Amino acid sequence: ISLIYNSFYLSLEQKVQQIGLLKSIGATNKQISKMVYFEGFIITLISITLGIFGGYFLAQQALNYIGMTFNSLSQELYRFKPVLMPSVIVTIYVLGFLTEYLPIRKSVCFANKVSPVETIRNINRNDDQLKYKKVPSYVGRFFKTSGELAVKNYHRDRKKHRSTGISLV
Repeated sequence: ISLIYNSFYLSLEQKVQQIGLLKSIGATNKQISKMVYFEGFIITLISITLGIFGGYFLAQQALNYIGMTFNSLSQELYRFKPVLMPSVIVTIYVLGFLTEYLPIRKSVCFANKVSPVETIRNINRNDDQLKYKKVPSYVGRFFKTSGELAVKNYHRDRKKHRSTGISLV
């Protein structure tokens, strides 16, 4: 759940300016919530569907390999075929949507806290601060430009990078 929340948080973090602008022209918290829930629903639907078909394909390949191994060891012909039962598919979708609901709900709370005035005021503030951020010289020597960008990006939002690190562990 932490990984799912982190991905939604990063997605919303990138859209904070758009959410602030929508609120400044009159979008209500209910409309913002519906937008975030809809996006989460679509992402969940696509992810679960791709996971089911990808899992079926991988199971089919694994069972073919096992069947060839058994066929080479004995005289009998073994054929294994994965079965996709509708009850299992429905269970996967229900569990998937229940698992996604909590991180999406937390992201909706985050989106509803966005202040339109602060968003418009801070549109370019972080980028201006990062231009003049001092990066240690060894980072530039060892990691070149990509290392400098990584250090500046880390200093932009430490909470985001901590949650990324925790979810990767």
